[in-house]
Amino acid sequence: MSFMENSKHPIVYSGVNVDSGQPVAIKAESMSAKIGLLRIEANCLETLNRSIRQLYTKTPKEPIPNYYGYGETRSVRYMVMDLCGRNIRELKKSLKEDRFSMTTSLWIMKKMILALRFLHQLGWIHRSVDVKPANFCVGLRAEGSQELYLIDFGMARHFIGRNGMVKTRRESSPFHGTVRYASLTTHYHQDMSRFDDLWSVYYISVENMVGQLPWRYVNEKKDESGPPASLVVLHRHLRQATFYAEPRYAQISNEIDLDMMQRNFSFNDRLDWQPLQFKVNLLS
Repeated sequence: MSFMENSKHPIVYSGVNVDSGQPVAIKAESMSAKIGLLRIEANCLETLNRSIRQLYTKTPKEPIPNYYGYGETRSVRYMVMDLCGRNIRELKKSLKEDRFSMTTSLWIMKKMILALRFLHQLGWIHRSVDVKPANFCVGLRAEGSQELYLIDFGMARHFIGRNGMVKTRRESSPFHGTVRYASLTTHYHQDMSRFDDLWSVYYISVENMVGQLPWRYVNEKKDESGPPASLVVLHRHLRQATFYAEPRYAQISNEIDLDMMQRNFSFNDRLDWQPLQFKVNLLS
């Protein structure tokens, strides 16, 4: 506990739900943390879970983890939620080439877009300051290896007003988070929209396909585009985006499907992190 109290960043522990016996994640943050976000994240995740229960007769298994509770001691804040598997960053680093195959990269790209569409339809943006590979996790064990979950909602923002419309764009927005995957809008301290979340998907997808982004160790940013065709379509769509418009999730998703078909992608093909004998319908 003394280590937790002195830590600058939240630490995630694994635990067990005593009622169900299912594994859970316990995310803990020191009360002395310079930027305390865990209470905000807990409020967001609780609200998302409540909205999902109200909107769906059968709760979707992904992409939002189940929330179980939040608490505080004199020195620590903690939140309990579903335990997920490894994140995309860890999975990529586990590969010798430090990159995914094209079909796995396309699968991840589609899953990220669908996860963010789900979040956006609930009225929230994750915000590109914190959309990064470490915030997308697969499920537990072999049966969860083709599920993708979105986590870390400490910087998420509700973008829909009481009138059901997108809130008026703010004049400026502070920058906190990961520089590498953030949109130019974010770097310019401008208010963020749904498209800024998708810019991060674009950058993550490029990195998944080629290994590293060209600006990983430099400050100057530049555009990076190229094959496959769906990545070009996404890039073009993002360049033409306006703050209040709704992204064309379905069009981009369909383009990814076409790219998979053109690469003779079989629905029984395994993902890069699955065992050689693992056969599953990837897009079921």
